[in-house]
Amino acid sequence: MTYTLTDNNELRIDYAATTDKPTLINLSNHAYFNLAGGGDVLGHELWLNADRYTPADAQLIPTGEIAPVKATPLDFNQADPDRGARE
Repeated sequence: MTYTLTDNNELRIDYAATTDKPTLINLSNHAYFNLAGGGDVLGHELWLNADRYTPADAQLIPTGEIAPVKATPLDFNQADPDRGARE
């Protein structure tokens, strides 16, 4: 995992993994950063380059389905600075 603060003041997190045998892997990060240093995060922008996600059941166990994010609350393919104010 590599954390980078870009020249545009963006926090970028890149993941990479190698194995010597076929391996299931799910790289994720559940850290939340308040880049303002305090207060709420409703004015933050989030962009995730992801077309699909894995839904979970009522016990939060992944179902194994690979579903499209388009038109779901998980669609962050475009940053929307007003999203937090609407939700």
